[in-house]
Amino acid sequence: LISPYFLLFCLFFGIQCSANLWNIVTMRDFLSYLGDDEKDNLYITIFTALTPVSVLASPLIDFVILKFGFVGALHGINLLGAIYTTIKIVSDDLNVQIIGLVAFSLYRGFLFGVSFRFLHKIVFGPVIGRAAGILNMISVATFFLTIPLAHLAFEKNDGNFIIPNVMYLLLNIPCFLAIAGIGFYSKKELQVKEDRDTL
Repeated sequence: LISPYFLLFCLFFGIQCSANLWNIVTMRDFLSYLGDDEKDNLYITIFTALTPVSVLASPLIDFVILKFGFVGALHGINLLGAIYTTIKIVSDDLNVQIIGLVAFSLYRGFLFGVSFRFLHKIVFGPVIGRAAGILNMISVATFFLTIPLAHLAFEKNDGNFIIPNVMYLLLNIPCFLAIAGIGFYSKKELQVKEDRDTL
């Protein structure tokens, strides 16, 4: 539980869980700010319908893991997070936001589908239950980050979500670095094993 793999993974998972919760909690208000109220809340209905559809991403998750490995799949989560957050920032067109909603749905499927499979690769035996508990505790703790961010958007910025959205886009940088670190340690460990086998 103190290996570089797990610590870097906790950093990645905590940030991405916070981003996930931020979007779930504030999506109705964000879409309303863009004018969804005037369209009979059509886009929040689309968002609600798309959220459970992320389960259908399971075959795609398997394909990505087999093709690019866990490091590639974890980078895919970062990429999907950057895509939907960028769309939220650059466009106030509700029709364009549908692309972001689809990306967010895939992101959620990948976040939990890949993360808990990867956990099994880096934590073994009796500590796997503790590791899963730590990840769940991190995901709950990150919920509290949404409170000051929502206050900032509603009270200080008249319902405009630009500052928290830019913050979450920038938080993809440490996530990319954390996964790059996991990739580095994986290659280093593989090299050590290869060197040991040649002796």
